[in-house]
Amino acid sequence: MAVLLGLVAFSLLRSPLSQEFRVFTQKSETIRTFSLSISHIYVNANFSETAAMYGWCSGNGTAEDPYIIQNLTVDGTYNYLCVQIKNTIDFFKIRNCTILHSKYDGISLVNTGNGTLENNTIHNNNCNGISLSNSKNITIKNNIIYRNGDYLVQYSGIYLTQSNNNSIINNDISYNGRGGIQLYNSNYNNLTSNIVYNSLYGISVSSSNYNRIIHNILLNNFDSTVDPYESVGNVIQNNIQQTKWMPAFFGVVPLWFMIIGGWSITVVALNKGIKQRRLKDIFPP
Repeated sequence: MAVLLGLVAFSLLRSPLSQEFRVFTQKSETIRTFSLSISHIYVNANFSETAAMYGWCSGNGTAEDPYIIQNLTVDGTYNYLCVQIKNTIDFFKIRNCTILHSKYDGISLVNTGNGTLENNTIHNNNCNGISLSNSKNITIKNNIIYRNGDYLVQYSGIYLTQSNNNSIINNDISYNGRGGIQLYNSNYNNLTSNIVYNSLYGISVSSSNYNRIIHNILLNNFDSTVDPYESVGNVIQNNIQQTKWMPAFFGVVPLWFMIIGGWSITVVALNKGIKQRRLKDIFPP
């Protein structure tokens, strides 16, 4: 039996999908660096004061002239929360920055709206790469997010709680704690064209309704299926899902053994929005 499983896994790992996966893996190791380095950014309803005080922030907070923070390395040295913005609906953009070594989340938005996070590299932070709490109309796009949090704590590349009408588009998310993207109690969000790989799960949806999860690639996660829990009205279509999973008869093996690479098998599933193919159907108890 073990030999048969090994042959199946080997053949799947040599598939064109896995070759494509290796290309994305190589991409995730790209780190952008910039000339100006600071330890943290903190904005609490005072973006105008931040723009007046620091040369790295410009603009006036309107849709036509948003506050812009760009071309920074924000290294929290595990002593600071790298970027925290709260209690503002001013328009702003954070772009072309490297965010690393945060004591908590890499970027934390709390009670915030009208922001764009784009073309940033966010990695090696203690908690989530990006977190949104009670925030809306935030666009998160074209970011590279990896190695945030750890496997045994509830941290993700991107985490939304009580946050609605946000867009998560074309991000490269890998090797993050428990998952790539997590929605909790968050509605009407758009998750499109992201690649999520090498985490415990790809996209997790819990108590979240009417979200659109379309054209994402979920590769080599221990569970890549998008299976909303206590949620209604979510549109889940045209996602490519490749799950690295253990058969049911290995279910008693401790989680840490699974993480460090115990017996595993790769299953490829293409979700077309008709019916999820469940792994329990492939490996019945």
